[in-house]
Amino acid sequence: MISIRPLLAVAVAILAALAVLLLDKREKLRDAVSPLAAIAMFAIVASMAPTVLAGGLAVGTVIQLGYCAWIEHRRKCP
Repeated sequence: MISIRPLLAVAVAILAALAVLLLDKREKLRDAVSPLAAIAMFAIVASMAPTVLAGGLAVGTVIQLGYCAWIEHRRKCP
């Protein structure tokens, strides 16, 4: 199953790190970012659990390279 959820989990971590850097002077807001990011990441990962426990995969494609054209002409690319 192709999903955006794996990418969202990574994006939340990156955005939280940037927010901590940008909120250098605002201590209370900076301290609130980490728990909020942890809750958001937990919710995203937990939403993938039913698919994974059923034997499926949660796959996110960020970029697809055109490697199929020069590997084999007989094979069908996904």
